[in-house]
Amino acid sequence: MTEPPRYRAIVNYFKEQILAGTLAPYTTLPTVRAVAGQWGVAHATAARAMRELQSEAFAYTSGKTTLVAPRGQARVTMRVPVSGQNRTLSDLLPPTVAASRGPGPDVSVVTPPGYVNQLLLQDDGEQVVRWEVVEYDGPVPARLSVHWFPAVWAPLIPVLLDAQSVGDPLAEVNAAFVALGRGMGCGISTFHARTADEREASHLRVAVGAPLLARVETFGDEQGVVRYSEHVYPVGVVVTFEFSWPVAAADA
Repeated sequence: MTEPPRYRAIVNYFKEQILAGTLAPYTTLPTVRAVAGQWGVAHATAARAMRELQSEAFAYTSGKTTLVAPRGQARVTMRVPVSGQNRTLSDLLPPTVAASRGPGPDVSVVTPPGYVNQLLLQDDGEQVVRWEVVEYDGPVPARLSVHWFPAVWAPLIPVLLDAQSVGDPLAEVNAAFVALGRGMGCGISTFHARTADEREASHLRVAVGAPLLARVETFGDEQGVVRYSEHVYPVGVVVTFEFSWPVAAADA
């Protein structure tokens, strides 16, 4: 994995300090000149880093001073394109997130909670392949995801149990379903606000009971559901939907 540009390393350092509470809201941040000297970078590189902190709402200026923004204003942007042509939904993460996914999903074969089997249209007690993965914006956890697949697909789609061997395992699985004549031709995605449980808090580095944005979704086709996913985002993550669909040409 290639290292991020120097300005990005500076941005990530300050974001980590802010999210950890080491730099409290309204704390005065170093000047561009001080940042350049501390990090041994050009003035332009330091200036770009401080502008990026402001553009991501982790900092703001007051006169000639740069201060830490209140935590509720901080944000990481994730764009979710939605195509009206095939009615599928998938995540397109910014490069800083996509480059920081780590070694891949934590994979296990389990008997899931009853509601998961209901959503996958399986009988109680049937097994699933479970993926769990944390994605980051630099050093900062930006999303915790859990994906559930009916275990019956594991012998036909080896990557389900070997997800860490490929760069984008979810794309590989989607392609494998299509090759088998199944796919993500339809689905539903629901958002709701709730609080973090102990597992989520540990992964996202927030307090138990901290507010989260949760998203749950099912994907499948006319033959049934092939994937159920749960995602949780900490405060400060903005999820943006981008819509596009083919427009029929007007009759001549």
